[in-house]
Amino acid sequence: METTLKDLIEECEDQLDEYALERLDECDPDDIAEAVMNEETNDLIELDSDIIHEIADGTTPVYHSDLLEVAMSSIGSIATVEPELGPAFDGRPTPTNIIAANIYEALCEAMWEYVGSAEWKDHLIKYCDTNEIVLDVGGPAHVNIKEKK
Repeated sequence: METTLKDLIEECEDQLDEYALERLDECDPDDIAEAVMNEETNDLIELDSDIIHEIADGTTPVYHSDLLEVAMSSIGSIATVEPELGPAFDGRPTPTNIIAANIYEALCEAMWEYVGSAEWKDHLIKYCDTNEIVLDVGGPAHVNIKEKK
């Protein structure tokens, strides 16, 4: 099966979702509700650049054949643009080092976009629904995000 950049991005998103669920399971439900309502969940689940970079690093292929496969199946300039961080691995500007660095950078960028998306917020709201966490902003003058039934 051919691996594409889209496949790698989806794998990273799945890992972020899993990481978030593990962190949320350790949190107080009231803190979760407040963080989701105030859109501060990234602080609550300790989502920072370290975890983004760790996931991207672990997902970026290391074998030449895998790197070339991703580059060939990707629309864009994975193989031709000079990476912002410089070539990967030993730092020599070989084609596979450049491809690896560009894949890594693309994965990091995609994950940051994902955690700022409506899909990410919906994922966290679904977690609250599943775990019966009430998302209530309080008071009769406010519209509740989700009322517990």
